[in-house]
Amino acid sequence: MSLIAVSVALALSGAEPSAEPPNAGATTDAPAEVRSPWRTFVELPVQLSAVGTTSKVETALLSAAGVRVGTVDVSAGGFVGGDVALLVGLETNGTAEVSVTRVPAMVEGRGLAGGRFRGGIVSLAGYGYGGVTVGAGFIGTTAYDDSSARPLVLWAARAGGGVEFGLGPAQLRVEAGAGVRDARLEVHGALALGGRW
Repeated sequence: MSLIAVSVALALSGAEPSAEPPNAGATTDAPAEVRSPWRTFVELPVQLSAVGTTSKVETALLSAAGVRVGTVDVSAGGFVGGDVALLVGLETNGTAEVSVTRVPAMVEGRGLAGGRFRGGIVSLAGYGYGGVTVGAGFIGTTAYDDSSARPLVLWAARAGGGVEFGLGPAQLRVEAGAGVRDARLEVHGALALGGRW
């Protein structure tokens, strides 16, 4: 009887029993996710360096390919960071009768800084870089029918600039610079294709 009386009283008053639990309308503010401005990238660079030989007549071309990994801070419309590359190179100079071949494995460390414009998924950046390279390998010498090999140690210091084109996570870099390799002046260029996340 008491249950029927409560129902009749609610009907007469026009009120409806609430189906919501207590504090159902209360909201809790979840902490907003803060995304780090640091981005890691991996590239597959192809480099070409030209340096005058000791004869001052020929030019030695050192072509190299490998992988580059780095991280940059892309906040505030620019970026600053660094990268490390592991490269394997090949350099040949001379004639068919007398020639010298160098095959070094190199580690290159650089610092980067530049400005970056982004519109949607497309980005464009210009930057400067500077770094050092150390490497080791072997030198093969051929003189007519004789050939020999000996260890090789090289070093280089370079600085230059580049342009980066980005489409979503993909990026293409074109670089040019100059420096010193094994106490001789050199010019340097690179093309790299990679991705950033």
